[in-house]
Amino acid sequence: MAQIGVVSYNADEAVETRSVYYSGEDTLPTGAVLCYKHDAEVGADDRKLQRGVNVVKPATANLMYPAGILDPRDAGKTGPCYVRVIVPRRGSFVTALVKANATGGTTMLAPENDSYALAAHTGAETNTLVQNEPCIAVATETANTSSEAATKLVALR
Repeated sequence: MAQIGVVSYNADEAVETRSVYYSGEDTLPTGAVLCYKHDAEVGADDRKLQRGVNVVKPATANLMYPAGILDPRDAGKTGPCYVRVIVPRRGSFVTALVKANATGGTTMLAPENDSYALAAHTGAETNTLVQNEPCIAVATETANTSSEAATKLVALR
């Protein structure tokens, strides 16, 4: 069973966190988006390698399985290791890594292939999985971070 806790984040909002196992080898940046490993074994003997626990850098095959935003307390950790993610819950405001030309209150954001950042959602339907991109947030700041990702406040949806 995943460990779940509540932390204060941003404007003292309580957000839910979950302990997951990052099986990659990168050093995780602040605000990183992580996805569940879509082909992890369902009943793996080693619990950390099981589906629903094992997370990786977003890639085409797992974009539709977002695990959440890296808890700021775990930024800078290098995998493989256990980390906490902020569970995507509608209405939560969190700082996430964003790589988009974003307009606050308008630009929908989704995990991006081969990146720890959220990018502008390209699908026309924001409430469905279009092109394997689940829209998990909306930008709350107007900023152009399309050339280099930066941490920005987003509203989870």
